Amino acid sequence: MGIWSELAYRVQRLVRWLFGAPVQNLPTGFGDTVPPEVAKFEAEFGDERGRLPISEPPLAGAIQTKAVTR
Repeated sequence: MGIWSELAYRVQRLVRWLFGAPVQNLPTGFGDTVPPEVAKFEAEFGDERGRLPISEPPLAGAIQTKAVTR
């Protein structure tokens, strides 16, 4: 391996280490990774996520601008 390809490989590994996605699933030896409060919340309200309406907040009044005079 040439020095440039080794350097490119090391830079690529560093970028993957810095910006890689965190581990989502831990091995089963770590037990349940979801806190009990979150599991309870998801059980109660998890199916509501897609049904909640999303709307824009109403404007308090008409937006008025002043002309700049000098």
